Amino acid sequence: MDLYQLKYFLALAKELHFWNTASKMNITQSALTRNIQSLEKELGVQLFFRDKRNVKLTPAGIFLQEKWSAELDQLQTIHKAAQQIHLGEMEAIKIAHPDSISSSILPDLIDRILKKFPNLSIELI
Repeated sequence: MDLYQLKYFLALAKELHFWNTASKMNITQSALTRNIQSLEKELGVQLFFRDKRNVKLTPAGIFLQEKWSAELDQLQTIHKAAQQIHLGEMEAIKIAHPDSISSSILPDLIDRILKKFPNLSIELI
């Protein structure tokens, strides 16, 4: 099981249409079908009821949709935080300054920094 299979499953669970889901995920319908079948085989669980015209989630599929949606949201939050750390947006900086600028240009400078990097911690020395 990989992240793409989970994303494909969640997209299909939302759309409940193979062709539309494949189009939105920029893959072929047959590739989407193979990914879903592979996921079902690996899990040993049927995720969808299928017939010629309809796709519907099984009870197991409904359960996994709920759980995996939350997990994927958490993974995306973690990924965003890692990017912010990499870019230096979530760290702390120390600014040493003379008293002569503490009331003139320093407040504007800090305000502009915090608007651009709201998770940054600033310590004035």
